[in-house]
Amino acid sequence: MKRVLLLARHDFGHALRDRLVWGAVILLGLMYLPSAGSIAASGHRPIAEYTLLIPYELQTYTLVVVAAVGYNSVVGERTAKTMKLIFGLPSTRRDLLLAKVLSRVVISLVATATILVIGNFLLAQGYGRPYLLPYWTIGAWMLLYVVVWTAVTVGYSAAFDSAYRTLLAIAGSFFLFSPDYSVWGSTFRPAFTFIFTGSLSTASYEVLAEMPLWYRVTERFNPLLAFWKAASWSVRVVGPGTPSGDFGETLALNLFGTLVFLGFGAVPLLFGYRRLTRRDLGDDSSSGQTRLRRYVGRVTKPARQLLRPTRWSDSRLWVLLVQDVRQLFRNRLVLGGIAVTALFVLPGISQSIDPSSAFGPREQVADISGAFSFAPLVLGALFGYRAIVGERAEKTLRVVLGNSATRRDVFVAKAVSRLTTAVLVLLPLFVFAELLVLVRFGHSYPVLFLTVVGSVTTLTLLWTTISLGFSAATSSPYRSIAGTATTFLFFLLFWGTW
Repeated sequence: MKRVLLLARHDFGHALRDRLVWGAVILLGLMYLPSAGSIAASGHRPIAEYTLLIPYELQTYTLVVVAAVGYNSVVGERTAKTMKLIFGLPSTRRDLLLAKVLSRVVISLVATATILVIGNFLLAQGYGRPYLLPYWTIGAWMLLYVVVWTAVTVGYSAAFDSAYRTLLAIAGSFFLFSPDYSVWGSTFRPAFTFIFTGSLSTASYEVLAEMPLWYRVTERFNPLLAFWKAASWSVRVVGPGTPSGDFGETLALNLFGTLVFLGFGAVPLLFGYRRLTRRDLGDDSSSGQTRLRRYVGRVTKPARQLLRPTRWSDSRLWVLLVQDVRQLFRNRLVLGGIAVTALFVLPGISQSIDPSSAFGPREQVADISGAFSFAPLVLGALFGYRAIVGERAEKTLRVVLGNSATRRDVFVAKAVSRLTTAVLVLLPLFVFAELLVLVRFGHSYPVLFLTVVGSVTTLTLLWTTISLGFSAATSSPYRSIAGTATTFLFFLLFWGTW
């Protein structure tokens, strides 16, 4: 245990020196406290409703802090080649993982608890009293939420070979289970409905008494839904408000849901530990020089054509463009991001186009753009964040520039390849949406549909261009991502144009 505490103390100090962690904590305060303070100052909402707004707001915001704190915790040691040094000391892999979890959980808890304390002060200012029991009941659930997500993040960090894959796994898990998005409602919920009723149509139950038992049980297989139901029920138990349904049955269901939520944190952690103990940590099958030679060979293979182009396909721009597209689709992070985007968007499109809806066909076609939600931002950041700074980080930019290619050639080729790829990735999603409109409504609504396509495509190209610009201006992929995210949050928080 002493080795774990020693490693945890060292890792705690190392994490506190990370500017990304401090930036995420400050961002959490800027995103949550102004809205919480304004709602509390108005005093118009009942205290029970205000209390339930806390997890609704903080579920997403605290995830930013947790991701910043934990995504590079273990994989950072691997990429920095310090993991073998740690194992050279009298420390085991289990000691390392436990120390990482302990130190990162403490940081996440301190940051979240600080925000909650300030939020309680704002509540007391607006309502005249702090309402300690209901507020800190929901506060305790939020602290548990942070602990579970930190375990998930550290587990993914131990399981994957790069920080980018860790971030992708965190985002994918959140989008899959979050009740704010339609992935769960369009995949697992119809499957459970078919098992118990023989129909794929998912009924909407507005009143708890109308919900069959199988529905209430299966909904709690979603850990984030289980968390929300258990947290909201516990607030009504302590008051103000009264819990609905049979107390014993609801208690059993929420205990089951809590176990599911805890399991959601334990499974990635165990998976990460298993991968950590069964892999060669730090050994790379090819050296940096070998990887550099392979990359340079791919980029500069047609060197004669770069020097003396004989036809349009041998021009410098064309060669750079083709090689960049090939490199882009060899990136498993990009391929995984495209798959996650499709998994997120396709169910939303399917739900937006519903003949039984109270809205007419034109309103539903116009609402297709809402199914894309954050997809333009995700795709734009994914295609642009590493476009140029990645060449700089891999020490290949000078080699490319040394082969008769100018900086303008590199930037133009990168811009054309990334923007074209973004449009091509969106194309199958648009085709799926148009076919669904034709099948369900019997009419294509071409002008309206092209307007939707144009707005989504323009937004995607905008974020790709912004991300590409930060990639050219910054010195690391992390700063490129941070620049894109900061731009998005600036518009979201201050101008609300998203």
